[in-house]
Amino acid sequence: PHFVPVSYLRAWAGEGDRVAVRRRSEANVFTPNIINIAVEAGIYGRGDIGRVREEMFGRLEADWPRLRETLISRGGALDEDDRAAISVFAAVQLSRTRERVAQAEFLQAFADFSERRPVTKEDVRAFLTEHHLRFEPSDAEVEGAWILASFALNDGQPQSKDEVMAMLLHIARNEIGPRLTAMFGWTVEHCRKPTLLTSDRPVMYWRPRSVRDYYEGIGVETCEEIRWPLTPQDLLILRPRVKDDGIEQVSTRRFERVNAGVASQCHEFNVGTLRCCRNLQFIPIEKYRPVLRFNVAPGVRELSDGHEEGLGDILHIWFPAHATKPR
Repeated sequence: PHFVPVSYLRAWAGEGDRVAVRRRSEANVFTPNIINIAVEAGIYGRGDIGRVREEMFGRLEADWPRLRETLISRGGALDEDDRAAISVFAAVQLSRTRERVAQAEFLQAFADFSERRPVTKEDVRAFLTEHHLRFEPSDAEVEGAWILASFALNDGQPQSKDEVMAMLLHIARNEIGPRLTAMFGWTVEHCRKPTLLTSDRPVMYWRPRSVRDYYEGIGVETCEEIRWPLTPQDLLILRPRVKDDGIEQVSTRRFERVNAGVASQCHEFNVGTLRCCRNLQFIPIEKYRPVLRFNVAPGVRELSDGHEEGLGDILHIWFPAHATKPR
């Protein structure tokens, strides 16, 4: 199965169903057939329930070309059924990328790194420094990662990728999808020049870079936009607390700025048309992708009378929007 559907990537495909692809760790661009990229075994789980999920999302992926054309022609002015279907499709894309199983991969990688039980903070610090972060973590980050690893590994093995993906797909369909339908206004931006890129994370939360990127991620509740390239010329923008809108003509400069965000937020690779090979080759991309981060700090809750009460320490686990190093 493809964690980025072939029916989605075909909008960027040229002769022979080929696209331009650049990996985060490489400067060169190659041009594979879309059938050979974004493939991942077991993304729906295994057994009967896995087959049911694959068939359900397969039907949605097969309907994507029609839904995309409806968006391009009508913007956010959609009927209820199409809007709900597109919301589920977007929620699945937010949930089933390889980034979203990184928590399970983190625990499994640490289990392979150290077999010592109970888990020690010394081993956690060494793993974060040498393999995960690639820089010296703070004491709070070590504490957070140690709490997670101890809880998951001291009495057994981490959740399998199948179990994690089953949970993520359930959340996508039952929680994120309905929120996208209810909370956001939808606008399609169109540019006459087909320069828009996409990636292995086609649906992206976005807000301007800020100091907050050093200590928290972005989600449905905290983003300023959700950006979703539809074609090399069309971008769907979902904005919270904004009324539905139609279609907006934008400049090439606008898509150049969006492409910078696409490139920085990719997990492993970016995708463009065959005509975009040169632009894709020279767009700035950080060598290392954002990885799972940890923190532990005292929690505080504000009461209705304005006073605050302590909640004890809280474990915070998040994905940065961009690859960041400590300040």
